[in-house]
Amino acid sequence: MRRKRSFNDRWRFTKGPLDAATATGAEGAAVDLPHTWNARDGQDGGNDYYRGQCWYTKVFAKPELNGDEEAWLDFGGVNLMAKVYLNGNLLGEHRGGYSTFRVTLTNALHKENILAIAVDNSPNQHTHPQQGDFTLYGGIYRDVTLI
Repeated sequence: MRRKRSFNDRWRFTKGPLDAATATGAEGAAVDLPHTWNARDGQDGGNDYYRGQCWYTKVFAKPELNGDEEAWLDFGGVNLMAKVYLNGNLLGEHRGGYSTFRVTLTNALHKENILAIAVDNSPNQHTHPQQGDFTLYGGIYRDVTLI
């Protein structure tokens, strides 16, 4: 039987490029999802909003799994690129800010876990669109669900 629960609360946000080990130890600002780091600078009309890498981290206990159940995270939208780490291990990458993606947590889970998501809305050659008459907001801007 599939069980779902929101994974939107109690995240830490750190702006700027870091490596995974540094990001998991960073204090960061407390945020709940959905979240964008361009909420203010993306609205000033200057087209000078921050485009770069930021990190979202979350500490959580291992979910109770019965029998051969698996644990997955479902990301409704992360703009533009994401790398998902659990306890320092890269679980997956996603390019494209407007589509849902999932990663399995099952084999990397510990009793206590540190989840770290590198999110990057930098200009690049891998995702589109890259410009327009709109802001390319960075962040985990849709719900995250634990399945």
